[in-house]
Amino acid sequence: MIELRRAGWIVGWLLVACASGTEPSTTRRDASATRLDGGPTCTDDVVCTTGCESEGRVRCEDGDAFCELPDESCNGRDDDCDGLVDEAIAPRTCSSACGGGTITCEDGAFTACSGGSARPETCDGTDEDCDGAIDEALTRGCAN
Repeated sequence: MIELRRAGWIVGWLLVACASGTEPSTTRRDASATRLDGGPTCTDDVVCTTGCESEGRVRCEDGDAFCELPDESCNGRDDDCDGLVDEAIAPRTCSSACGGGTITCEDGAFTACSGGSARPETCDGTDEDCDGAIDEALTRGCAN
């Protein structure tokens, strides 16, 4: 990982290794990029960090380097370095024997499909009561 920094006491630019806790300028270019103190040459797609636990990729624009961070994902980490963990992860649609439902991000993992309504089991090869077992506990024998 690298961080681009300007050395004020030296004419020119230095490329220095990123040390833990080191942060570049916090001037925000957009929601997913933090401006780095760049130099006369900028190299796209180099691994960078902005001081949080997430790694990004350098993006060059008009000679300036920006650390473009990944989008937030459901993993229990602050991927986009905004101080929030797993925020704004949209629920996903899903389907099960009990109908359509949603999967949401909770505690760094996606939940099981929720939604639909349970019905009493019948001998039809499906899981109507939504417990993960098919045609179980029927009073008469069931053969499909």
